[in-house]
Amino acid sequence: MKHYYLIVLLLLCGCHKGKGQNANSIFVKTFTPQQLRQDIDYVHDSLAKKQPNLYWYISRAKLDYKFDSLKNAIDTPLTAPQFRIKLLHVLSSIGDGHLSLLLNEPKIPPADMLFLMVTKRIPYNSWHIRSSMANCTF
Repeated sequence: MKHYYLIVLLLLCGCHKGKGQNANSIFVKTFTPQQLRQDIDYVHDSLAKKQPNLYWYISRAKLDYKFDSLKNAIDTPLTAPQFRIKLLHVLSSIGDGHLSLLLNEPKIPPADMLFLMVTKRIPYNSWHIRSSMANCTF
């Protein structure tokens, strides 16, 4: 009987997930300046190809300058949320109220997604994710 309690105790301790920072957390994992510059180029090229009336409220020269300034300003590694804020400053200068920068939810760890929902840092309601994560324990 003592062995049974010992085994149950070891299983419970082994299955417990700590509350420390996870290395895969979007708030901890950083990206190199080179990776971030590649992402900036990708966003800039995608907007130029796919966004109708991109230069309606801002001239091409000003928008190019803003993207170049952002690329030059990034000289240290950043986390995804830090980079997102910097990129949103440039995207807001386009003046299109329908343009948004959504999170890639499948790539966000569940613990981070729960934190974003609880602190209301997700700009839209995602009831499917909320209901599927209701029974998660971290």
